[in-house]
Amino acid sequence: MKNLKNLLSLFLIIFISVSIVSCDDDDDDDKMPVEMKNTVADFVVANQANYSSLLAALQKANLVETLKGTGPFTVFAPDNAAFSAFLANAGFANLDAVPVDA
Repeated sequence: MKNLKNLLSLFLIIFISVSIVSCDDDDDDDKMPVEMKNTVADFVVANQANYSSLLAALQKANLVETLKGTGPFTVFAPDNAAFSAFLANAGFANLDAVPVDA
């Protein structure tokens, strides 16, 4: 019984210690966003050989200027082969045939 009491006391001390240490304020709300040197749009323009279809789609959707902003943005950028596969599977002749939501 004394062993169980010691074990529970040890567990309680460890639990409280871990709880106190883990209560750290990690919010960085007071920092200004860092301006990125290379935006998503800059990357796409610089790599037009592989992403010309993505650039055309971004231009068609009027998103180039948005993606030049400070974000944060996450873009899963399909390359030209992925766009070609999408257009073929969706039955579109080309990118101009894809409707744009207003």
